[in-house]
Parts: sequence; C-alpha cells; structure tokens
Amino acid sequence: MVDQLATLPVGAQLAAALASIDLTSLSGFDCVDVLQAQARQANHERARFLQVVAEVVCRDDPWGTGRTAAPTEFAFDEVRAALVLTRRGADAVCGLAFDLVVRLPAVHAAMLAGVLDEPRARVFCDWTADLSAGHAGAVCEALLPAAPAWTTGQLAEHIKRSAIALDPGWARRRYETAVRGRRLVGTRNPDGSANLAGYDLPVDQVAAACTRIDRLAKAAKHAGRPEPIDQLRADLFLGLTDGRYAGLDDAAILAALLARVADPAVAVSTGSTDRPGSAGPGPEVRVQLTTLLGRDERPGELAGWGPIHADLARDLAAGRADGRWTAVVTDRAGYPVWAGPLRRRPTGAPRTGRAGQVELQVPEPVVRALAASPGL
Repeated sequence: MVDQLATLPVGAQLAAALASIDLTSLSGFDCVDVLQAQARQANHERARFLQVVAEVVCRDDPWGTGRTAAPTEFAFDEVRAALVLTRRGADAVCGLAFDLVVRLPAVHAAMLAGVLDEPRARVFCDWTADLSAGHAGAVCEALLPAAPAWTTGQLAEHIKRSAIALDPGWARRRYETAVRGRRLVGTRNPDGSANLAGYDLPVDQVAAACTRIDRLAKAAKHAGRPEPIDQLRADLFLGLTDGRYAGLDDAAILAALLARVADPAVAVSTGSTDRPGSAGPGPEVRVQLTTLLGRDERPGELAGWGPIHADLARDLAAGRADGRWTAVVTDRAGYPVWAGPLRRRPTGAPRTGRAGQVELQVPEPVVRALAASPGL
C-alpha cells in the first residue's frame, strides 16, 4: 500500500488509502513516504476549503444559488461567525481564498492537485498583487512547475526577479503602495508585556533610526551599563518615542541613561525609571485605593491595555501626581455608584510636572471602613 501512495491521485482514493495505514507497523523510510502523501492530500483539502470560502463570500442569496462577482458587504463576517474567527483571521482567509480562486486560478489548481501548499500559494498572491493580470499570469505559468522545490523565501526572490523583468516599474509601485499604508501597532502579550512596532515605513528613515539607537546603545554599554545590548536598544526606543528624552540631544540622552545604575529587580517590577525628560501623559491608570496604599496586591489596569501588576500600577500612578485624578466608588458587585474629581494626592507622591489620568477605585466597604475609622 505504501509503495502505491505516490501514484494515487489526491482525493477520496488517496484519503481512503492513508486512513487504512497503521503507522506503527511502518519503517522510518515508509513513514516518510506516508508523510509526503499526507501532505499532498492536505494541500488538496485546503484548496477545497478555500474554494468553499470563496463561494460563501460571493453568495448574496441565503436561500438560493445567486452569486456576485465580488464579495458581498458582510460576506467576511459570515465566514467569521461560521468558523469562530477573529476579524483579522477572517479577513486573511477570505482575502486569500478569493484571490486564489478568482485572480490566480492556476495557483489554486496546483493546490487542488496536491503539488502546492498554502504558504507557497500565499507567496504567489502577495508578490503578484501589484502586477497586471497578464503579468501575474505569466509569472505563475513560468514559476509554478518549480515552486514546490523552493522554500517560500526562494520563491519570493524568483517572483521578484520575474516581475521586474516583465514590469520595470513594479518594485517602485510596490514600495510606494506599502509606504502609503505605514502604521504603528501596539499589542499586548499574554504574559502582560507588550509589543510596539512600525510597519511599511520608509526604509531610509528606519535605517537611520536603527543606526542612531544602535550607536547610543553601544556607547552606553561601553560606558558601563550592565544590561544586554538588546535591552538597551529597547529602552532607548521607548524613551525616544514616549517623550522621556524630549528636547535632549544624543549626548544628553546618553548622560541621562548613564545617570542611573541599573537595578534589574526594579526594572522588572515597575518598568524603567529613567525619566529625565517630560514624557506624555499616556493612557489612564486604574487602581484600587487599598492597592495604592500598599495594603494588597490587586492588579491595576492600563486603559485599553488590560491588567498590570500592582507595583507597576503604583509606580504609574505616582508619576501622574500632577494629572487628573478621579475617585470611583463601587458597590459590592463592582458597579460604580459615585464618581468625582480628587484634588489631593497620596502623601509623598513626587511632583513631576507630567500630566496624566488616574482613576482611583474605592469599593463601598472600604469607604465605610474609612468613615468608621478616620485614622485607618
């Protein structure tokens, strides 16, 4: 049976043959043959799946067979709900499916035949997006036979060379299109840390920014900062973007960075304490009164970013002593029952001149306890 797998066409026949094989009875060489056959079948099944997705997004009649030439207004939401996907995930799978089935049918046919997988098909879609229909078809016709033997990176390089040969202005148009979509994205990680990244930026400005940060990080390292060079680059990147080093030239930034002896324990618990400049207010910090007073370790919240640990919440609140503070009294279920501005700040909070918002959450039982014991 294993010897026959390579000659079986993808579809029901190959699926049945694969399902009948007992993997535990095979030699290592036989397992490799099964792996290759299973991959061909998986490519075929994925192509069928994408074909169904493309059909769903073009249907405009839930009770009939009517279809449109392009995706309907809420088509991607239909797929999103049916497959329980995020909006971004639904957009990605629907866009790929429609592009393959409608614009690059030869690439989709190669997937249906089992010879091309989805990652390589996606490379064809991504790297031919700015080509005319005729040029895209020519690139696919020329490269599809050899594509299964190339990695995705190799395939992209071959497509670039072919595209430039067919259309010398392709590279410039692609670059200009990408730069028009430049954006900054901040995301939160499951562990509570976060990522900040710029996408599709002008390459010369990115190169200049990286060179500057790298030069400052190496100078700080050479002058005695003990952190790994990657951490120094990250700290400088944040300091240059959050306003901490606003108005400082490179010499002043380096001096400010060297003014503090790094304390890894502090850096982990509260974030960097290098604050020589006047940073912007940042998002609102929400923290319970008892946590701010150090009587418990309840997580705070950074508005729009989710929970933060208690030490970081206290540190951020202290840094906003000159900002706008609001008290919110909540009932036992956590619902607000009263809110109002606060004019007083915790004793010892530094006056930094930096604005910002702090929402001080006070459960009703705490209010009653404070009222009953003023010295508490």
